[in-house]
Amino acid sequence: MARNKSPGAVLYMDEVLAELANQAPDAVLRGTPSAVHRARVATRRMGAAMQVMSPLAEEQQWKLLRRALKRIRRSVQALRDLDVMQEHLSDFASGGVYPDACERVRAEMAEERIKTSQRVAQEANVDKWLAQTGYWMAIRGSLTSKDDRVRTLIRQALRAQFAEFSSQADGLSDALLAGDGQHDVQPHALRIAGKSLRYTFEMAQAQHMGSTVRVLRRFKQLQDALGVWHDYHVLCARVMQVCESELNGGEWHVEQRNLILLAAHIHRESAKHLVQFARLWKRHREFLLTELAVATGESASPLAAAILPPEPAAPTVGGSDGKSSESAA
Repeated sequence: MARNKSPGAVLYMDEVLAELANQAPDAVLRGTPSAVHRARVATRRMGAAMQVMSPLAEEQQWKLLRRALKRIRRSVQALRDLDVMQEHLSDFASGGVYPDACERVRAEMAEERIKTSQRVAQEANVDKWLAQTGYWMAIRGSLTSKDDRVRTLIRQALRAQFAEFSSQADGLSDALLAGDGQHDVQPHALRIAGKSLRYTFEMAQAQHMGSTVRVLRRFKQLQDALGVWHDYHVLCARVMQVCESELNGGEWHVEQRNLILLAAHIHRESAKHLVQFARLWKRHREFLLTELAVATGESASPLAAAILPPEPAAPTVGGSDGKSSESAA
């Protein structure tokens, strides 16, 4: 493999697949939590990179590789979701937030995880799936001499993905910080768009397209806020599901009361993290745009005019009727 002649983004994809090969057996066959997490992230990174590089190979080639990655990701997805929810419940319990209710839900999840891990290990064919990721080698050979084309595709992807993400982030943040909460943005869709953009910035870093280390650090802050919002949103629904299963002859009892109070607490905390995202986005927005301009080789001001909506006009004071307009929150 002529690694020294390969574009940096191709080497990045090599490393992602190597990470997947290292982690998938432990993740799928033994359900090791750290391996489950790293294997799932590797499939997502590779999927995002494939989307950027798709014009450089036949769709059928990408399809075969995509199918193998999908099988691995789906096999560990439920395990990772259960791990994350149990971690959050342990944090709530250690902080004194309805510890008995937390333990009730966590115990049910722990039992479910054991059964899920056993089922996955029995049904999975991880060796076959990893062998199928070898389709990458057939694709890779056609990419080694296309450094300029790879750079162009990364620039185009960064521009398009940043435009999509910033449009949604602006709409959500403006509504949340104004206090009315009325918006058409789906935070889950925004979270997914943010993941794709972050992984494309990782490719740009591997391709030596500007200084993106600071971008990744700030994007991690944004993703963490959206990620915790999502985790808590899912966990709240799961707590209520357990609460409903606790009904005994239609009568409420103290265990159900605590489960409802726990769900309410998680819901409030979830909303706080969404507001935290909004504040972080407003703080980092211009910096990220500047770094995007570096990565795409464009001037920041024309780039901003092209892909970002104009900032709301500042409120005027003392209009024709002598009254001050309402200030923006």
